[in-house]
Amino acid sequence: IENLRRWKKNIVPVRDALSKILDLEGVKFDWRTEEFPEKAFEKTRQIGLIAQETEKVVPQVVDTNNDGYKSIAYSKLIPIIINAIKEFYAHFEQVAATVTDQEQQLTAISSSVNDSTDSQQDQKIEALEAENRELQAALCQLSPNSSICSSTNQ
Repeated sequence: IENLRRWKKNIVPVRDALSKILDLEGVKFDWRTEEFPEKAFEKTRQIGLIAQETEKVVPQVVDTNNDGYKSIAYSKLIPIIINAIKEFYAHFEQVAATVTDQEQQLTAISSSVNDSTDSQQDQKIEALEAENRELQAALCQLSPNSSICSSTNQ
């Protein structure tokens, strides 16, 4: 069957695809081959979904035959999976942008704190040096022959 747009109507994107995919539960299972030999089930371990549970989440992918048995058209899940990936990627991009913004803000804050701290330390050093010069000058007035006075006079 050709899958052409011109044969379709009421076309809308699948919304909330990610939440639908998250609501599905992939399972591993074995067929009950001994109880249903007429079904010719494979004897190897299988992987899939449970039709009754899937029907609650995405009824469009579950078919029911005349006997009431349900089956899943797995290929119909592909558009939902595609949109789920797109939704997840959009969310990922938002989170990545937020992280980048926060890293930049943190770098700016850190730089500001470092600059502020360096400036404050420089001011404290200058104040201590000035106080040291004043103390040295006072000491040299009291005791001009002190060794500290001779080193400053040179």
